[in-house]
Order: sequence, then C-alpha cells, then structure tokens
Amino acid sequence: FIRVEEYFREYEDYFKGKGCEVGRAVFPQDLTVQARAMMIREQLPKFDHGQPSVIIAHSQGGLDARFALGRGGLSEVRAVISIGVPHEGTPVADWVVDQRKRRTLIYQLLKLGGYDLRGLAFASQLTPVFLERNRRHFEPVPGVLYASAVADCRQDCAWSLRLLRWWMGLSDGDGMVPAASQRFGEDLGTYDLDHLSEIGV
Repeated sequence: FIRVEEYFREYEDYFKGKGCEVGRAVFPQDLTVQARAMMIREQLPKFDHGQPSVIIAHSQGGLDARFALGRGGLSEVRAVISIGVPHEGTPVADWVVDQRKRRTLIYQLLKLGGYDLRGLAFASQLTPVFLERNRRHFEPVPGVLYASAVADCRQDCAWSLRLLRWWMGLSDGDGMVPAASQRFGEDLGTYDLDHLSEIGV
C-alpha cells in the first residue's frame, strides 16, 4: 500500500526544484468521481497565487480533474497532465462491478480478508460503458491544454499487477489500465511503468 506522504513526492520535489509552487489535493480514494471533483474545486484555491495552474493527475484523479473543470469556475487551470488515467475506462472496473454484483467466491474471499469491493464507490464510474454514456461531463474545456503520459509496463512490473494484467487479458498497459485508454490530448510518450510506479518517477 502507498502512504499519502509518498504519493507523487518525487514529482513535487522535481517541480519545486524548477521554481514552481506545488500543492497536493488530498482526499479519500474510495469516493465517486463527483465527490472527488468537488474536493478538488474546494482545495485548488489554496494553491492559487494569481498564477496559472497545472494539474498533474494519476489514475482516477485525471477523471476527477476533467469533471471538476467541466463544472466551470476553475479559470486559473491552464493544463491537465494525466498519468495512467483510464480516460476510456478499464476492464478492471467491469470486473469489480461484476464480482460484487454476483458476490462471487473471489468477492467473498476478499471481504473475509478485510477488503470489501462494495466500498469502491467509484468502480462503476471507471467502466467504458459509464464513461461513454457520460462523455459530456468530461469534455475538454476550451483554453485548457490536456496531455497524457502512457504507461505500458514491460520489464519491472509489480508481480501483483503482472498477474492482474494476465488475469484481465490485457495485452498492454500498466496492469490496471490499457494503454489506449490512457491517451487524452497531447501524447507525452509511452513509459515502462506499472500503475504503482507511476506515482514516483
């Protein structure tokens, strides 16, 4: 598991070293996209010092940022850079939704181990079907640059993500999100990272 203080710490140090003012929006991970977007909107003003802002987002955070921007009122944001974001959804979310709907053996075992898939309120919002149906809520905002870095783990994948990638039948991607789903806006390249190593490079 990742401790909050470690999340994106290397990015923070890098940009501070370049003279940027850096802040991190912090919120519980098991919330819906809408709830997290509202928290971004509440927290972003404390980082606003009259200068244009750039949001760098990982995983669901990229969808949270796109949703928050689509609601308006974040005129200081000039760009959103996403890393490992399921812009077009992920089959892992479909799997989670199916497991908890059918209360499968895997679901029961995870629950016995203290991890209840029902607690993942956002899972149904990361499915390809949901994102396609609700595309209008995630449309690009004029005047904001969108760019994405794609992770396609080849060498040093965490064993758990390598197993998950095999289990889900993903031919590429970071173990949780297919490579094609990670692309949104300007292409910043493809990197040999898994979904966990993306948070500190």
